[in-house]
Amino acid sequence: MLSPGTLHRAADEVFEAPLMAPDKSKKGRKRKPKSASQVPPPTIAQDGPVDNSGTPVYEAGTGMMNEQLLQVATPHMRHMHHSCLYVEERRISDKDDSYNVIKVKVPEVPGFVTEEPADIFYVRHSDIFDLLRGIRLHDTLVRLYTLNLASNIIRDGTPGLAIVDPYYMRDVVLRTPIGYRAAVDYLKGFLLAHSDKANILVPYHPESNSGRQHCVVICLDVRDSRAWYLDSGSKHPPPKNYDIVKKVLDAALTGYAKAGGVIKREVKKCGMHKFSHKTEFWCVKQAADTTKDAFYALYHMKGMVLDAHNRTLRKDNQDLEVWAQERWKSTYPSNIRQAFFTIQEEMAEILHVQVTRSGGQFYGGNNPRNKEIERHVVLQGDARDFMTLARGTRTGFNNLPPKKASKKP
Repeated sequence: MLSPGTLHRAADEVFEAPLMAPDKSKKGRKRKPKSASQVPPPTIAQDGPVDNSGTPVYEAGTGMMNEQLLQVATPHMRHMHHSCLYVEERRISDKDDSYNVIKVKVPEVPGFVTEEPADIFYVRHSDIFDLLRGIRLHDTLVRLYTLNLASNIIRDGTPGLAIVDPYYMRDVVLRTPIGYRAAVDYLKGFLLAHSDKANILVPYHPESNSGRQHCVVICLDVRDSRAWYLDSGSKHPPPKNYDIVKKVLDAALTGYAKAGGVIKREVKKCGMHKFSHKTEFWCVKQAADTTKDAFYALYHMKGMVLDAHNRTLRKDNQDLEVWAQERWKSTYPSNIRQAFFTIQEEMAEILHVQVTRSGGQFYGGNNPRNKEIERHVVLQGDARDFMTLARGTRTGFNNLPPKKASKKP
């Protein structure tokens, strides 16, 4: 047996011995460092099949949808198709030169622009043709859809969200001194009336150098002085010029602050309050060959309204861009096509039930004479051609010369 002293000496030798050197021949797996923010690329949506035969052209007295489209159309879409065709055939038969338009009356709802000439607007049959065929949406239909959506928010008590009437938010209006001042005054009052809202949506129609009208959604956080631009076409040149709308929004924010509006994060320059404008924002992006940017704008607005209603829009003061990435990162082409078809269906229902039926929220009654229609649309800055019956022929309509836009918005 070993003595206790021998055991202690052996133990001391073990603990004092140098540690074994690591084997350099064995190397651990190297891991790539995680980036600070891994942002998924925006979804480039395919909103429908490419029509190589050219864009269909509206022709009065001819059905807006062919038999194939009528088979899949909803009842409200079919009703608008048949009612427009019936009116046009009657006018051709009677050689009636009345314009093919539907009168829309803006209801007296707080936040809606109801001063003349904004109190009434006209949806043309050619705009309904573009709607039913899924080609594009004119700003009159965007305004109609937006006002209906804003009415639903008020009715349902949707928290934290409000939508601006887009009547003034068109470059053709903002470029005029009268339109600029009217837009600033309206937005200032709207911001004051909805100062408790974390998100204020502004549908906006910028105009490119070619004269084509686009559509984007601007989301305002007034208390944080931030403006996010949901522009589905930002990936395709030429870039849009946002100088005019930036000046309008900044002037409205300055007026809001002077009137006592609360701003937690102030951004000032030369005594003027400024929004932090982020024009390249994460949203679903459109392909280069599409004209459906207004569909994308309404699609983004609907998503924000739905999440606000479900109380999942920027919950717990979440950053808006983080919410947007989570909301639209799994967007598939089939989802976009179905979403756009749903917008077509909803728009047709609004026209059928709320506009053309007596007692509807936007019912405007019978159309006035052509001269009165011309006066209204010119004051509103709409210089597009009208269609009138070609006298002496059995069918067809001719273009009238375009009207000059008035300086009054």
